[in-house]
Amino acid sequence: MRLGDDHLVPARHWLISIRAEYWKLIRSGAKTCELRRGRCSIRRGDVLWVYASRDTKAIVGSLVVGDVTTSSSRDICKRFSSGAGVGWNQCAEYFRGATSASCISIACVAILKSVVALPPSLRPPQRYYRLENTPGLLRSLQKRPTTYTGPFAA
Repeated sequence: MRLGDDHLVPARHWLISIRAEYWKLIRSGAKTCELRRGRCSIRRGDVLWVYASRDTKAIVGSLVVGDVTTSSSRDICKRFSSGAGVGWNQCAEYFRGATSASCISIACVAILKSVVALPPSLRPPQRYYRLENTPGLLRSLQKRPTTYTGPFAA
């Protein structure tokens, strides 16, 4: 749940693909935000379940979303490239041709004690995917033991 204007709003759960090397930076605290091309539907308080791509190819943990900022790609690179673990040139190249860009700040990280393979019926998302559309997977992930990092860790 997150606090809305005058009421509590349930957090939404998303599956998001992140390269394994960036997941390592997130876990270490060196990467504090995730950049995405265009506007995104993700909002403060949502939970992002991380699919680590390339060599790992599994769900490895989750992130609680802090703020979400949408602006021009130039502004996002200027303000957030260092927190995203990339330099200005790499950021500008990633956003080349995009009319807008989003920065998703990370409030808290939960690392799954054992990774979870995607069900055969589900492909890794290009951008992100609502996990409420696959309730069995979401329930399974929520029951798994985790280790927390970040400002809300015990």
